[in-house]
Amino acid sequence: MACADHLLLRCEPTALAPLALAPFSAHYVQAPARFLPLLGRAFDGLVPWGRMGDVHRVPVLPPRPLRGVTVRRLRPADAPAVAALEPESAWIHSSWEGREDLAASGHGWATFEKDRVLALACTYFRGSAYEDVAILTVPRRHHRAAVP
Repeated sequence: MACADHLLLRCEPTALAPLALAPFSAHYVQAPARFLPLLGRAFDGLVPWGRMGDVHRVPVLPPRPLRGVTVRRLRPADAPAVAALEPESAWIHSSWEGREDLAASGHGWATFEKDRVLALACTYFRGSAYEDVAILTVPRRHHRAAVP
């Protein structure tokens, strides 16, 4: 199964020819170890990508947003704010068929300063038992005044 820039393999590796995987050379591949020989023949180089999970067992105080900053669920009307993100941020909505679908999905939250997205978190992939969450933060741009 392929979605956005990810490929999930669960069949028998012998059911695929290395050439069948060629269209997925720029994808992240999630597959059991039994696929390593096939992937090694299909691609010039494999780079392991570690995933991480973090569990906090210590109670923490909820963060308080800065003045003028709000955190809320995305709404369909937020699609232009998502579209205003830098082009290299488009990956955040690639599994949603685009920014409009993400904004209307009910599966995204954003931090806003006026109408500008500062950070965005959303479901990237959703299965029957687990959900993969994607997080994007926008770099702060600091402006300094010239002093004579």
